[in-house]
Amino acid sequence: MIAANMRPSPIPVWIRLLLLSAAAGMIGGLFIVGAQPVAVGFFQPPIDKVAHGGVFALLAILLWYGSNRQSALGVFVVVVLVGALDEWHQRYLPGRSADLLDLAADAIEAGVVLMVFRAIREKSSRQR
Repeated sequence: MIAANMRPSPIPVWIRLLLLSAAAGMIGGLFIVGAQPVAVGFFQPPIDKVAHGGVFALLAILLWYGSNRQSALGVFVVVVLVGALDEWHQRYLPGRSADLLDLAADAIEAGVVLMVFRAIREKSSRQR
């Protein structure tokens, strides 16, 4: 746990709102663009796992900074829930299918990114 005097400087509210808005836009895009016929087979295996990981890593970063770096676990849970909803949504789309490996890629990449960013935050806090 970081002591109160060791916390990183807060991110300005307007920047946090911008980051959270970008995250909301990404989530909306997943469901809107993902439901379009062009999304069918856009990324072929195994590249689709890399694409999933990248998208959900970026989502985790936006939510991490948007939440002022407060709860890596909370951000991780939100990202995994969004990934699960995305896979559930794909189950009902023509030409798409739910894939637990896609969800695993989402969770692993988000988890790795959050661990790295949290470690960086804690290291920079100790150096102050």
